[in-house]
Amino acid sequence: MSGTNRGVALVLITALSGCHSTAGPVTWLATAQETEQSGYGGWFEPVNGSVSGGELLAVTDDSVLFLGARGVEVVHRAAVAGGRVIGWNSRAGAVNIAGLLGTLSTASNGLFAFFTAPAWFITTGVANTTQFRHPIVPIGGSTTDQIARFARFPQGWPAGLRRDQVRPKPGARPVTASTNP
Repeated sequence: MSGTNRGVALVLITALSGCHSTAGPVTWLATAQETEQSGYGGWFEPVNGSVSGGELLAVTDDSVLFLGARGVEVVHRAAVAGGRVIGWNSRAGAVNIAGLLGTLSTASNGLFAFFTAPAWFITTGVANTTQFRHPIVPIGGSTTDQIARFARFPQGWPAGLRRDQVRPKPGARPVTASTNP
């Protein structure tokens, strides 16, 4: 590998190693395909400092319910000034790996690697950002209706279901400040 290609590979590895991370607990978020078959909600992250976030359970006319560290928690819709819901694990890291391999493959391009390596680097960055943001729905005061589709109960809280009956996703670690960066 030429010195130019080594330099490009080093820059790519350095740049992509810290691009994005999924905000919800890694053991909790499923892939897009698994989410289609799962009955669990997306990861709810309000901006409200007194609420840590958790699995989105339901959105009602006046409240947002989620399963957090203290069990089922209720936040008034007006108090949800911002935040986001993450529908699934975007697996953006797989894009980084493909981009790294593509960039390394430019070593066989000779002098054209001067053009092809940066092209791989740029397109990998764009693809990574797009892939990472795809499952994220920002929350604002008027957008809380849009996040209901990512709830465990998208049509609202089921009649007759007590809050103490709701259980977390099997195998998921308890949600604490250390598992929710």
